[in-house]
Amino acid sequence: MSEEIERSLKMFKALSHPTRLKILAMCLDKELSSKEIRRSLNISKPLLISHIKKLVDAELLECRIEFDRERSILRKYYKTKEDLMIDLPNLLYKIKKQLN
Repeated sequence: MSEEIERSLKMFKALSHPTRLKILAMCLDKELSSKEIRRSLNISKPLLISHIKKLVDAELLECRIEFDRERSILRKYYKTKEDLMIDLPNLLYKIKKQLN
């Protein structure tokens, strides 16, 4: 399987869960901390980490890390990638060409 198909499968798999779609929607217009996302969705930290990892791995969500000197902790902020435009018909034609 081509790299592009593998990447597309990872992306569609990441998009297939309602919580991950909510995370992408929440982070569309502004950057949010993991704590803000978790509180808004009312989910556990391990579950949030799992969802965010899939979105970041699928290149749908960007992460920025900031060091809080006052508390000596790392804070992670997330934002939906700006170039997240899925051209589904074009993608399917590319996959079709590779199958022939």
